Amino acid sequence: MFEEILGLPTHPLWVHAPVVLVPSLIVVAVGYALLPFARNRVDWALAGLAVAAPLTVAVARESGEAFRRRLAERGALAPGLAEQLDAHAAYARTLLLLPLALAATSFGLMQVERSGGPGVGSPSLWWRY
Repeated sequence: MFEEILGLPTHPLWVHAPVVLVPSLIVVAVGYALLPFARNRVDWALAGLAVAAPLTVAVARESGEAFRRRLAERGALAPGLAEQLDAHAAYARTLLLLPLALAATSFGLMQVERSGGPGVGSPSLWWRY
């Protein structure tokens, strides 16, 4: 799953999902937080994106590691390429943490909204004070 599909490396294919889903998660989460009238319309979209975006980042990361192993096995890693791939992998680790944090925050905000806690109906929790 992470290495090849029909002889092609999967990383260039998988990387497109987080490119679309992570910014979508950001837009929907900000909209959910700031537009209380839209919350009941976008809560399922937010929940789905909060699960899907971090998962696709993890899959893209794993496929990238498989792609790197494939290049190393074939002796196709040029001396400077290995360092560039290390930096690229570090970005992937960071990118995995950010959607996870936003997903946890989004689920927390949805829980506060559903429980009728403080700030419900206001554009955001901090705007009330």
